[in-house]
Amino acid sequence: MSSRFVEDGSFFRLRNITLGYSLPTEVAERIKMKRLRFYVTVQNAYVFTKYRGYDPEVSSSHGGANTGLIYGYDYGSYPQPRIFTTGINLTF
Repeated sequence: MSSRFVEDGSFFRLRNITLGYSLPTEVAERIKMKRLRFYVTVQNAYVFTKYRGYDPEVSSSHGGANTGLIYGYDYGSYPQPRIFTTGINLTF
């Protein structure tokens, strides 16, 4: 085994961020609603790392093989996707 390709795999991941705004009750009641809320959510927002691969959260084994020689080996799997979601909550 060689340590030629060993890298620091430490990271800090912002997994979920949600920002929302609820209209004041008086404003919502003027448009005949009890509550009106707008929101935006981001999943897998950002990863702070110096790791040069796709994702520092690499799989612990490959192909079901469970030997101690391949733990933490990066097989180039796809990074986790960043997902944006927007929505409106209405209560009548």
